[in-house]
Amino acid sequence: MKLSAKIGCVELDADGVRVVVVKTGGARPTVLEAHSARAVYADESQRTEAVAQALREAVGAIKSKPSLFVLCESCQSAVARTITVPFRGHTRVAAAVPFELEPFLAFPIDELIVDFGAIREVDGKTEVLAVGVRRAMLEEHVAIADAAGVEIESINLDVAGLSTMWLSSRKSNSGLHAQVHLLGTGAIFSVTYNKALAYFRQLTFTPERFQEDPGAAAREVQNCIRAFLANWKSESPLEDLTVTGISPDPADRDAFCSVVQTPVVFEDLGESIKGANCLPESNVDAWLPCIGVSVSAAGGGVAFEFRKDELAAPGGRRGLILHAVFSAVLVLLVVAGYVGYCVVDYRKNMAEVKQIGDQIWDLYAKSFPNSESVKSGRAANDLGGIQTAELFRSEYEETSKAGSQISADMLSRPPLLDILKELSEKLPQDKVLVTEVKIRPSTGQKRMVSVSCELLDTQAFTQIFEGLKQSAILHVEDEPVRSQKLGKTLFTFTASL
Repeated sequence: MKLSAKIGCVELDADGVRVVVVKTGGARPTVLEAHSARAVYADESQRTEAVAQALREAVGAIKSKPSLFVLCESCQSAVARTITVPFRGHTRVAAAVPFELEPFLAFPIDELIVDFGAIREVDGKTEVLAVGVRRAMLEEHVAIADAAGVEIESINLDVAGLSTMWLSSRKSNSGLHAQVHLLGTGAIFSVTYNKALAYFRQLTFTPERFQEDPGAAAREVQNCIRAFLANWKSESPLEDLTVTGISPDPADRDAFCSVVQTPVVFEDLGESIKGANCLPESNVDAWLPCIGVSVSAAGGGVAFEFRKDELAAPGGRRGLILHAVFSAVLVLLVVAGYVGYCVVDYRKNMAEVKQIGDQIWDLYAKSFPNSESVKSGRAANDLGGIQTAELFRSEYEETSKAGSQISADMLSRPPLLDILKELSEKLPQDKVLVTEVKIRPSTGQKRMVSVSCELLDTQAFTQIFEGLKQSAILHVEDEPVRSQKLGKTLFTFTASL
């Protein structure tokens, strides 16, 4: 799901600072604002404060304030390894990745903050791309942001942002594809498998060196492709190589393509964004990592999270959850307005407006059950939930400032959207009508989900139950309870998460 939000992204590049605000949620991201600044200092001991001052100036120039800020780090400071974990399940894999990665390191793993992205599952095993970033560098950058008054809620890599932009520009993402992203100071080679980032490494040439000797650049890229394919345990062929960040002349293009033994496509990722005229530099590609990381933070692409463990942001996840709920309220208000002006039948309009108001109040009451406004009850003249929405906004802003902590156990649970997606796949709508879904805590370590359904195809009951037992998210142990009511076949089952 792409959350519709205004997300700010910060990138600290040596003494330079970039800040971009991106509107997400649409088919293409929209750049609302972009500002850059450079630190000025006379002595190295003054650098941290100078960079913080530059960031303070760049953020201070923003007029359209974002809902949250994320940090874009360079993959040049990261170590990555494709490893295979001998079991499935996000929680178990996450616990095992640091131990699987440690033998490949030449220094203690405690110096890194580690995250991973799942590539594929084969024969009960999970192949992942494990990535570690120096803890000291992340702490330094977060400290600079704190000094500038900027609260960083998430940290991702530039290669993840670039991969997100590339994936969003394509109609189909299936198969194995390679990319070379040329930036102002270097280049990144990456490989995606379906929608997952499977491999990346920093290249030595720049756009200028590419134009000077495209054959040498092609040989380095071809060596990277061979190195990746040598360890890729699959018969999936490499379908193509996309080169971004440069538009070479025909002679350079031919010199490059003649060496690379894969079909080559040159692509401008800047065409997939709106508002490029907001960017203060002529080189749009220099801003693409930040834009992509903003899109990724909204749930639209490749995402790593290095704002974790001791570096975890206080209340960061709570802010994202509240923003998602608040966005849902705004969507309901838009629907109410649309219905009010477009439907001719006045009584039907009022009934739908009342229903929307009730839904808004229900969301508000469930989100802030201890609020005095909730305890005193809903106002009688709250037409369409407009007054409730204003109360919701006030509570949201106060809670965002206060922050909160969420347990690791909550973060390890599958999100609601994954649960609903799994139910839609295991309970096809032509055979089953889902009438009620309840998610509740259990007395043990697991959450429980209770689902009530109407069976439309009685012959498919055994097949449906067998499919439920094969689910990777829902663990159904007991036979569903069946009953007959008013000529309908009903059944209810309970599963643990």
